[in-house]
Amino acid sequence: MPHFQNVPGGQPISNTTVTVNGGTLSVGLNLQDAPGRDFVVTNAGNDISIHPGDTSAGVRLYTLRVNSSVLATKTSLTGTIMATDDLSKPPADQFNIVFRFATQPAHDLVVRDVTNDIFGVDQFGFRTGAEPTVLMSTFKPGDQKNAFEFNSAAPGPVVSLRVFAAKIGSVERTHWLMLPFGTRVTSLMVVISHGFGQNWAYYSKLGFGNPMSKPLLLDVRDRFVLHRWGHQVATSRSSMALLMPVRSAGGGGELGPFISQAGMGAKIIASILAQADALAALNEVNVVTFSSGIYDANTFIASGGRGLKFNLMVNQDPAGGVNIGGPTRKQYLSGWTTGGPRPGFEFLPISRWQNDPKFEEMKAQLGDEYLHTWAIPTYTLVMALG
Repeated sequence: MPHFQNVPGGQPISNTTVTVNGGTLSVGLNLQDAPGRDFVVTNAGNDISIHPGDTSAGVRLYTLRVNSSVLATKTSLTGTIMATDDLSKPPADQFNIVFRFATQPAHDLVVRDVTNDIFGVDQFGFRTGAEPTVLMSTFKPGDQKNAFEFNSAAPGPVVSLRVFAAKIGSVERTHWLMLPFGTRVTSLMVVISHGFGQNWAYYSKLGFGNPMSKPLLLDVRDRFVLHRWGHQVATSRSSMALLMPVRSAGGGGELGPFISQAGMGAKIIASILAQADALAALNEVNVVTFSSGIYDANTFIASGGRGLKFNLMVNQDPAGGVNIGGPTRKQYLSGWTTGGPRPGFEFLPISRWQNDPKFEEMKAQLGDEYLHTWAIPTYTLVMALG
């Protein structure tokens, strides 16, 4: 029978565990006791590539290499290397291997599902938050005397959620993907939130410097994906997916190359949707941004998202009243960031929100920030999609 041996010493390593400091190992397969048999050396997964070399004195050399995507995202890898000439039978010989290495920069974009790595589940299933929504039949655009009505709060549709990590170079960011449960998606809403660094004390406690921080990801999922923007998407468009990049204080800006590197955001989105079997969402890509997020949103539209089929751009109370780019725009202002109305925006002062079922509760909680922190981001995406 053949047996594995180390190189160059020639000592047998069959049925042992070999530990390697680094991402490469050369081994030999001694075929002297198996003349005329054609063996294949393989492993159980796709994380180790195996490159056959020359045969000398009955020993064939193999080089084992940890794949670059693993080197860019992990610090160790365990596998089993096997030799067989009949895949229907147990291997003729095998050994275990443990690679230990420092995480390396990703020379090519690496996108992977990290839901199970971080949370121990393949995906989450939730109903989106039970918030009121604007009764669109009562909303009159441009009418400053129009105090629109609301639908009562009710749990939203069931959605699935997964989190993906994307790394290029030494910069890595995570992204929440929300999909309607049991429905084929046909469009996508990309959320570019306000900057988190402006509330450093709050986000630093959540591990803002670590894009894989579980507390940070849970906070973004629960407050923003499920309640603020996800609820509005799920109740307005039953076949629309939502993608929200999660901000981090690591190098490369809070959103990294997703927004700034030409076409990189588009590549990340396409890879995430492909892994989620939801590529049809690329048929129509929409963007919603809030407050200071306007600057990143415009960078994404002009650069990171280059190549996407942009449709509707929704601009919620932008800093300085900055207009959003894109083919079709719906823009909303409370006056908080501008001191008053601006051309091209639907102006929504406090008088138009008096029928909000949560008006008294949120006004007591937020005071003068009711409009900017609650009403505009919580309700106007429904107006834009209505």
